[in-house]
Amino acid sequence: MPTIAYYFERRMIWPYSEPQPIDESEIINVWVKNQISEARSLGFQILGQSCDLKGAAYKVDYYFAASPNRDTLAIIGSGTVIGIKLQGIWLNSYSTDDINFYSVNQQACVEHDVSGKRKNQLVFNVGFDRLYIAHQTWLNKLNVVVKPFTLGRELDDLHRAREFRIESMVRMGLARRTEANPEYWKYSLFGALRCGIGGYFVGIFRALKAGRFESKNSF
Repeated sequence: MPTIAYYFERRMIWPYSEPQPIDESEIINVWVKNQISEARSLGFQILGQSCDLKGAAYKVDYYFAASPNRDTLAIIGSGTVIGIKLQGIWLNSYSTDDINFYSVNQQACVEHDVSGKRKNQLVFNVGFDRLYIAHQTWLNKLNVVVKPFTLGRELDDLHRAREFRIESMVRMGLARRTEANPEYWKYSLFGALRCGIGGYFVGIFRALKAGRFESKNSF
């Protein structure tokens, strides 16, 4: 059952290795090259490349990019998770009251939120440019007042925001610390129940709405 997996799974606040400079001439993945090209055409600055630290089953590379006015931090991910292909895009923006509004292009990129600190939009199977347009339209429709990321410290800001969300969940009884390293956490039983049940029904609704089912992994 998903709830049992949520309860026992050891999770990381920041599952990315230290970002390294990107040499785009060495990128052989055509999909990644296309997404980076679309990001650049929109004025995004490419910040670096990381690999997934969650374990051997997660063979995913991540590419970070920031919008010109720093209202959006993008993550382009490509690889495999337990042998399942992933090509995902996450577009992250934060409101002035620290709510994370993020748009993704695959159900596999969605993690059901129980903290009240995250809102997501799923736009099935689009590339970077169309997802960014949909992201901006969504933020404007909701009248979100965006808090920009700090120039030169964009990834530090994202790390702190993710840490703040987990600290909030611990205080709410939805998550627990199980070891000395503050980077790791697990859902509490209450949090696992809410995440497992809520995520299942949201996934079913979105799959029906889109007319198809997608493989589900949380990142």
